Amino acid sequence: MAFLREVFYVGDRSLGQQPRVLEQQSALDPAYMAYVENARWLQTGVRFVTAHVVGSNNGLNRDDPEAVVEYEARNAASISWIRESFALARAEGAYAVVLAIHADPFQLYGIGGGFRETLSAIADGAGVFDGPVLVIHGDGHEYTLDTPFYAADGDLMENVIRLEVPGAADIQAVRIRIDPDAAQVFAFEVFGPS
Repeated sequence: MAFLREVFYVGDRSLGQQPRVLEQQSALDPAYMAYVENARWLQTGVRFVTAHVVGSNNGLNRDDPEAVVEYEARNAASISWIRESFALARAEGAYAVVLAIHADPFQLYGIGGGFRETLSAIADGAGVFDGPVLVIHGDGHEYTLDTPFYAADGDLMENVIRLEVPGAADIQAVRIRIDPDAAQVFAFEVFGPS
């Protein structure tokens, strides 16, 4: 991970043809200086957020003390970042939030427990924000579009859409259109070889 951080997270700008200035947790909170990958930016009224949440029970392996230490530190950073980013989106009047993580937080839910706090932070944050939310992840590699998030009171959160992108044997891309004036703020198109 140290190598990836050195190569892909240099300075406060994203990669790509049109780099964007990023807010990084590492620059804003000394307690989380290592987590340059936890980033966010505001674009045309949409708050985009990335958080370091990984597959395989979010890296929580209770049989490996080093893995537990890594999980606890990274998870604390990610949870703090997710909660803070939703609060910021509400305060700044963003009309939508897009959160990107790696892991499918519904795999092994209730078994390993590595995603409990992540799911809670997303649900709590989306409830506070109270606008359209898109959670994008990979990990399971099957194109999925649904609304699996529930509030603490057990109510389905219809404002939170989950997109699991295709991958592995199904290498395709998903184009997402965001239109604040549309009945459905997020529109999706899968394209590429199947």
